[in-house]
Amino acid sequence: MVGELAAKIAHEIKNPLAGISGAVQLLARGLEPGDRRREVLEEVRGEIHRLDETILDLLRFARPLPPRPQLTDLRSFVREVIEPLKRNEAVARQEVEVAIPEGLLLMLDTKQMSQVFSNQILNASQAMPEGGAVQIAGHEESGAVVITVRDEGPGVPPELQDSIFDPFVTSKTRGTGLGLSIVKKNVASHGGTIVLESRPREGACFRIELPRATGDGPPE
Repeated sequence: MVGELAAKIAHEIKNPLAGISGAVQLLARGLEPGDRRREVLEEVRGEIHRLDETILDLLRFARPLPPRPQLTDLRSFVREVIEPLKRNEAVARQEVEVAIPEGLLLMLDTKQMSQVFSNQILNASQAMPEGGAVQIAGHEESGAVVITVRDEGPGVPPELQDSIFDPFVTSKTRGTGLGLSIVKKNVASHGGTIVLESRPREGACFRIELPRATGDGPPE
């Protein structure tokens, strides 16, 4: 029932938002660069995009699609996820390091797992407004692949650590608080687990464990 409600809300809101966004773009074309009115319209477009992302989060949480996995090289995949994120202001301030050896193969739904890694990298970057390092590391351990996303921020407050993956829990002033809930669902749909390791002022580390795949078949 929640899924049906989310779909109806999304449909009723997304279509008007698309119309408003198109109208704003049309109005902006008639204004010269540097015109304050053009800047205001760009701010409106930014808020429309934020609303659209909120609706998508609600849909992803309420009506997750079953994964469609394909054999994926983890190192290449993570690098592909990072590339467009470099245009994000928060990520651009960080040094993003990939410490994953070649040849780590997993059966991944690349769309779902792109959401996982994008969320993790954005969260890590936003935790370090003055800049720092984000490290995505991976290794094989007991037939599984362990992936860690580590930052140098202040860490997750102790009072949030037990509920960090619960819906609508967030320490941010903006956002739905659904991001990590969606991350956990996507990881679980791949037969994996995700846990938080964090101490105050020592950064946060999210540890993801996924089944290893052979070169020509499903996870072992």
